[in-house]
Amino acid sequence: MNKTNIQIKQIKLSDFPEVLSLWNKAGLDIPDVKKEFLEFQCALSMNQSSCLPLVQDKIIIGSVLGAFNGRRGWIYHLAIHPDFGHQGYGSLLLKKVEKALKKKGAHRVLLCVEYTNLKVSPFYEKYGYVVINDALWLGKNI
Repeated sequence: MNKTNIQIKQIKLSDFPEVLSLWNKAGLDIPDVKKEFLEFQCALSMNQSSCLPLVQDKIIIGSVLGAFNGRRGWIYHLAIHPDFGHQGYGSLLLKKVEKALKKKGAHRVLLCVEYTNLKVSPFYEKYGYVVINDALWLGKNI
């Protein structure tokens, strides 16, 4: 992996179209783009230092959104462009977002893997993430 032309910086609102394209290419399910944009905007306004793009030669090839709610850190939409997979870029982003969340005060980081994307579970398990068997996740759209 040639990391000499790789940058991890803070994502900008204007990066959304390129990040959305990346998420689609990486296979993330984004059913409502308008809603996703509003959530992206909100995530950036509250968690600028932990929302990160991975940039190679001015092109975003990876991204992660890290959020801290005052109690826990959360990781959303860690994605690497398929042409750059299995080169250590996902690991690089994961470590960077964990560090940013820890700096904000998070002592525990949580993430969700959708059933349609279970193939990524071994990646997270490699870095110490485990299935939480003592809770049932519930959700409601409001």
